[in-house]
Amino acid sequence: MNAPSTLWGYSKNSPRGNIMENSISGLNLHLLNEKNSEPTFQRRNAKGWPDLTLVKGLKLARTASWKVRDELSSSDHKYIHIQLGISVQTQIQNCIRRPPKTLDALQERNSPNPTTITRLQHKGEAG
Repeated sequence: MNAPSTLWGYSKNSPRGNIMENSISGLNLHLLNEKNSEPTFQRRNAKGWPDLTLVKGLKLARTASWKVRDELSSSDHKYIHIQLGISVQTQIQNCIRRPPKTLDALQERNSPNPTTITRLQHKGEAG
């Protein structure tokens, strides 16, 4: 973000850093960056913490982990490992519907105002 702030590792705030802090707070976002982490950007003569990771929701922020990785990247920016403590739940609803035996029954089923309900007799069923 190139907005230095002590909240994400810089030694002092800049005007842009102050604006960014206010924006994060105003949008109810939570910063995952660790204040005393290694720089997220580094080259021979410069280092910094311009890469911010923000999440929505205090519960998510409390269960997340954030770490700058030491491995080489093909950029001046380092890899960041982020782990979110979330679980995904899926709900499967089984709906079995017998197909209509005739075109008339299909048209009746798809009619916006069906006037009668017809029980279809399938092969092997008693009438």
